[in-house]
Amino acid sequence: MRDHMTPETLQELLLKIDATELVCGIDEVGRGPLAGPVVACAIIMPHGEKIEGIRDSKKLSEKKRERLYDVILDHCVAWGIGQSDERMIDRINIRQATLLAMREALHQLKDRNGQLVTPDLVAVDAEHIDTTLPQVSVVHGDDRIYAISCASIVAKV
Repeated sequence: MRDHMTPETLQELLLKIDATELVCGIDEVGRGPLAGPVVACAIIMPHGEKIEGIRDSKKLSEKKRERLYDVILDHCVAWGIGQSDERMIDRINIRQATLLAMREALHQLKDRNGQLVTPDLVAVDAEHIDTTLPQVSVVHGDDRIYAISCASIVAKV
């Protein structure tokens, strides 16, 4: 997916995110390995103060990711995990397995009480998933959008 986002359109998107109550960030890990599952995380973070040090999980050490993982889950409004194993990847291909894991994570989005949560906007890292919810695909979203960065870290850990 090509990045068509200018600084102006990124700023517009960030303003839209700030004005939207429940924004769900979605990212995945595991697309690179030849064997192993693809894991996706969908997460809603509260508006306001952001957790210091959050960025794309690939740019953080394992120790830093593990420390941030607990802080993210302590602060999040809701989160969900989806996964596609090696057999599914072999059956439907890595991209379709990734999209399936992302949809599953979105459908597993629950708050601390185990209640399903429906976001007002879904922000996906460089993909477009099958959902009726409003969504935006952001190339390099794991480095540009806070909720996607948080999802990146949780999925990686």
